[in-house]
Amino acid sequence: MKIGIIGAMQKEIETIKDNLDWLGVKTRKKMAFFTGNLNNVEIVIGTCYEGKVNSAIYTQEMLRNFDDIDLILNVGVAGAIDKDLNVYDFVVSTKTVEFDSDITALKYDLGYVFGVNNVYVKSNENLSNILYEAAKSVGNAKKGVIATSDMFVSKDETKEMLRNK
Repeated sequence: MKIGIIGAMQKEIETIKDNLDWLGVKTRKKMAFFTGNLNNVEIVIGTCYEGKVNSAIYTQEMLRNFDDIDLILNVGVAGAIDKDLNVYDFVVSTKTVEFDSDITALKYDLGYVFGVNNVYVKSNENLSNILYEAAKSVGNAKKGVIATSDMFVSKDETKEMLRNK
């Protein structure tokens, strides 16, 4: 199995990267892809930078340059609007929503995405269970909805809206 791991910021991936048994680095279109092994699993890891567009571009380039990747994980900091979560806790996705996708003027629900034709994208249940068990083995873990956007949520009213929705 080969796993791709992306993070928006260098700090989000550095601990994983620092624990790899190194194989090398590949640079394509000014994007660095670090390769190595972690617990006998081949890893390709790198920084995609903030935003869904950067994440999509980096993911596409990773898949284009490493055609045998079985799984890509996006790891990193989250706003944790759940008051039961603390810094360094894990959240494993059951489904995701792009809460900054707003076509409500066209009578669609907030978060609806054309092409997906839904508000939520359901996670692979088997994979979520595996990741959840792995996360629980090293810290506090919870399953839940991951609400994504191209902004850092800091306003209380936005947090409250997300909790309610």
